[in-house]
Amino acid sequence: FINTLSPMNLISPRFFECMASRAIILCEESQIYQKIFPNHICITFKSNMSDFEEKLEFIFNNYAKLYQDTLEIQNYAINNHTWDKRVELVMNKINSLI
Repeated sequence: FINTLSPMNLISPRFFECMASRAIILCEESQIYQKIFPNHICITFKSNMSDFEEKLEFIFNNYAKLYQDTLEIQNYAINNHTWDKRVELVMNKINSLI
């Protein structure tokens, strides 16, 4: 699945939905991903797309292994990036202020 950052450079919920559904995520390089995801979550391509075909070929040639990795990625998403986890995070922040 190809994902991109929003126009405001935000990671959309679609990333987490893709992770939870075991999709292989292809997205443009960005430092923003490194703040949120472990390195192996996304396969990145250059913003000018000069290596896009190379990355697609890599996915096609390594699909079986990459798909096996998606189980770990799915578990990571479920354990860290669900709406329940977001609510828990916000409530913890609020409670720490009280």
